[in-house]
Amino acid sequence: MKAFVNDETGFIERLVKDEDEAFEPERPGTTIRDWPSDLDPSGMVWPIGEAAPRLDPSQALEIAKREMIGRVDDIREHRERASVTDGYGKALAYARKSAELRDYRSMASSAAGLLAAINAMTVAQRRARFPMIQAEAEASGDSFAFVANYIEVAENASSWVLARIEARAVTLKRSIRDAQSLAALDAIDLGTGWPD
Repeated sequence: MKAFVNDETGFIERLVKDEDEAFEPERPGTTIRDWPSDLDPSGMVWPIGEAAPRLDPSQALEIAKREMIGRVDDIREHRERASVTDGYGKALAYARKSAELRDYRSMASSAAGLLAAINAMTVAQRRARFPMIQAEAEASGDSFAFVANYIEVAENASSWVLARIEARAVTLKRSIRDAQSLAALDAIDLGTGWPD
C-alpha cells in the first residue's frame, strides 16, 4: 500500500493499494511513501465524497522512518554481499575455512608450535581435519601454513569492511530515528559514507 503524504503538513492525503493502478501525486508537494505492512489502515477507510482521514505529522514521520530504515537495511545487505561473497555456496566455503582456521590456531599458541603440529600430521590427516585449507594448499602449491595465514589476512580484511558497513548503517538509523520532521529525513543521504 502506498501513502500520499503532504510534504508541508505531513498528513496522509490518500492510500492506494499496491495492486491498484499507481497514481501520480495530484500536485507538487506530495510524496509517495510505502505504508508499513504492520499498520492496519482499516480504521482509515472513508466513504466516497467524505473528507479523507488524516494522520498527524508524527504518524506520517514514523511511517517515513520505518521506510528509510528498511532502505538502510537493504543497502547494508547489498554492500555486505558485494564486499564479502557473491553467493550462498561461497559464503559456506568462507565459513568452513574460518572454522578450519580457528581449529588450526587452537593446536598451538606459537607459530613454531603450529608448524610442528601440522608437520606431524600426514596429508590424509590434514585432508580429513582441514579439507578446505589442505585442498587450497595442494591446488596452489603453497604450504599449509601459508594458505592458513592468507585466509586469516583475508578474513580480517573482510571483518574490517563488514564492521565499517555496520557502523554506517547504525549511524544512518540513529539519524533517522532522531529526525524530527519529514524535511529532516529527506536531508539524510543514504547513498554516501559507505566504505568502498
